[in-house]
Amino acid sequence: MYRHILAFFAVICLLAAASPASAVIIGKDKTLGAGIGSGSFANQATGKMYLSETHAVQAFVGLSTIGIHANADYVVEFGQIIDKPWGRFFWGLGAGVGAVMYSSGGATANLFTVNGVGQVGFHLKKLPIEAIVDIRPTYYLNSGSYLNAFQYGYGGGAVRWYF
Repeated sequence: MYRHILAFFAVICLLAAASPASAVIIGKDKTLGAGIGSGSFANQATGKMYLSETHAVQAFVGLSTIGIHANADYVVEFGQIIDKPWGRFFWGLGAGVGAVMYSSGGATANLFTVNGVGQVGFHLKKLPIEAIVDIRPTYYLNSGSYLNAFQYGYGGGAVRWYF
């Protein structure tokens, strides 16, 4: 699995190095992205729309081992970590809501979540690609006995192409 991910990023980096395209600024030149990723704990399709250069909404919808999961977040990029001619690293914070249609071990439930988002991201400048890694402390509003109400260890991420 890790070899596939590493190979994917190696191909993207080679394409970026060989691309004669002018610089692309995600959030300014390209504002709508789609890709694959994970929200709280599921493998999902994802979309992100920049409302300004530093403010965005993002959503994830997909399946996990315990059911169907969907969430939406509002995120703000607070600053750049590294800015180079080939790309930039940045960090941001946000918050969101979600829903899980839980089904495991004969038990079923519809769970609603509130989560925080802390993320580190990377934007290529020659290709409209974004890669994000995040941590998502999540609180299940009506968890009952299905899950612990507060899950602090969830992480996620996404790779998106911008249009």
